[in-house]
Amino acid sequence: MCVDLPACARCQARAVGTCDTGGPLRRHAPVTVATANRAVLCIGAVHWDCIATAPEMPRLGADIPGRIVRRPGGVAFNVASALNVLGVEVHLLAALGDDAAGRELSRHCEAQGIGIAGLIPVPGHPTDAYLAIEGPKGLVAAVADTSTLEAGGERLLDALTDGTIPTPWQGKVVIDANLPDGILSALLSSPALDQAEICLAPASPAKADRFRPYLTRPRTVFYLNRAEAAALLCDPNVSSADAAAQLWNMGCPSVIVTDGPGPVAVAGPEGIWVQSPPAVAVRSVTGAGDTFLAAHIAARLDGADQRGALTAALGRAAAHVAGETT
Repeated sequence: MCVDLPACARCQARAVGTCDTGGPLRRHAPVTVATANRAVLCIGAVHWDCIATAPEMPRLGADIPGRIVRRPGGVAFNVASALNVLGVEVHLLAALGDDAAGRELSRHCEAQGIGIAGLIPVPGHPTDAYLAIEGPKGLVAAVADTSTLEAGGERLLDALTDGTIPTPWQGKVVIDANLPDGILSALLSSPALDQAEICLAPASPAKADRFRPYLTRPRTVFYLNRAEAAALLCDPNVSSADAAAQLWNMGCPSVIVTDGPGPVAVAGPEGIWVQSPPAVAVRSVTGAGDTFLAAHIAARLDGADQRGALTAALGRAAAHVAGETT
């Protein structure tokens, strides 16, 4: 829902949110939460993905046929979208470019039923983007441009204190490591989020180290893939099971380590165990980890124990990889 602004307030609209309706600038109404302890706030990357899928593993410098798709993406968006499909109330807090691509993303999220009051346009910046090449065995290479998210970090903090996002937030909060170190630190020490369980997603091995200072933070769940866990442990050969056990012994309150088609390990108050995902034919791996995270959160919200939530999350992620979910 959007509300008209008087002319004197239009200059403030870009710092809060816009709709491209052809009329005057508008501001999205503040978030209204239906069930406070079940709503999820996703903070981080929302951008456009451009995914190229090749029928064979491309060699360096190769020019081969394939399929290219453009779709909404980013860790925060992917998790929010998957939670929404599973019937969980979800809201986004992210920075968009003040451009047509950003407004298209905002409309797409709103049409899905995702809360968009926290989608903040950043003047003078383009909407972020992600480019990936996938082959029959999975991801070949990817580049993420999150410069607008980094530039707009302070605006996200403002949304937690100016009434845009109701605080203190009482549900779960997903935060990804595409955010700059200073913004991560401010979020994880903010009184606005001190009643929430925080779910941390590193986004890539290159950014996993941003979460190192928070490994022992109470009420925090770490969702890592094996490469991200290896980066945190400085051990490129560590298995998912050993990584989860080591991080738990280092003081992590709860940690889940995935490994693509390999075993997933969970360590937390309910114990430590390992489970293998279903075997499926690979159609697309981009966003599979985010789908796993969302399905695990949804199952926990529905009362599942860790083992039950892990089974549900693995099934949902396998369906995503096989191209059986939207």
